[in-house]
Amino acid sequence: MSITSRTIVTGAGGFIGKRLIGQMQAAGIPSFGWTRDVGDLADAVRVAEVIAKVKPTVIYHLAARSPESKDFNWCVAAEEVVMFSNLLQASPPSCVLIVAGSMGPTGEIMVPMGSLTHSIAVEMFHEQAEGLKDGGADVLWVETISAPEEYAAAAEACGLAGMPWCGTMSFDT
Repeated sequence: MSITSRTIVTGAGGFIGKRLIGQMQAAGIPSFGWTRDVGDLADAVRVAEVIAKVKPTVIYHLAARSPESKDFNWCVAAEEVVMFSNLLQASPPSCVLIVAGSMGPTGEIMVPMGSLTHSIAVEMFHEQAEGLKDGGADVLWVETISAPEEYAAAAEACGLAGMPWCGTMSFDT
């Protein structure tokens, strides 16, 4: 493993992580992409080894599973807390850790085809946004939403929470 960067991006194999690494490289910013091949973020010893080698000044923590994932359960959520804790404990005090909090789709269909209204969707996303904000997220990551109306509701909720956000949309063909 060749490590020449002082910036780590966890979740570098994911949609946002790949693009962040690409943008950083295009801008001439050396970056180290942490994928599952590098090691398990839940393994405190491995996290400490990699961070000791990289000596990062910035970590973008994007690795996570959303509640919509088929393999999600509360044990997975607890593991994500362990991953975050491992990064915090192993990082040098001067390192900036930037955490993206994931907000996925509601799983409901917006009106007029479904029953989910804009105001209820905003309320649902706002609750998520406030929880992620309270939990220490630096930026909200709105992902895998296919309905523009639901995306607009998520954007409004991020604004209500006073949080910066980025997002992706998914389209079935």
